[in-house]
Amino acid sequence: MTAPEGMMPIEEFAKSQGLTADKVVEMIKNGYYSGKEINGKWFAAEFERRPTQKVEGGPKEIGLVLMLNTLAGLSVLSGLILCYFLWPGDAGYGREWKEAAYMSSITWLMVGIAQGVIFASVGKGLSLLGEIAHNTRN
Repeated sequence: MTAPEGMMPIEEFAKSQGLTADKVVEMIKNGYYSGKEINGKWFAAEFERRPTQKVEGGPKEIGLVLMLNTLAGLSVLSGLILCYFLWPGDAGYGREWKEAAYMSSITWLMVGIAQGVIFASVGKGLSLLGEIAHNTRN
């Protein structure tokens, strides 16, 4: 049987999309693709055919996650360095620094740690979103 006008056999369509014929039939039934069954044979609409895309976590995504993780490490390191350099020195014999003298160094340490956590969290979130996108397209 030849395919109706504007339609193509499900096997050919599935191959062009990198899917199995059963998966395409399921997707047609769920409304993802347009198609129909004629005399027990399934056909998909030709306009639905799209170029296949590889989503294997391409270099752009991996580079962004790597950059965010690098920024996380640098933020924590810079917080430690600023804390070290802003830490008040020896107050002298018999004297002590008040708590306010330590505030700037502790503040920069906390800012560095907070930035590191935020950058690392965003990087992990993007990585997980990439995995979700890959899994939903296959």
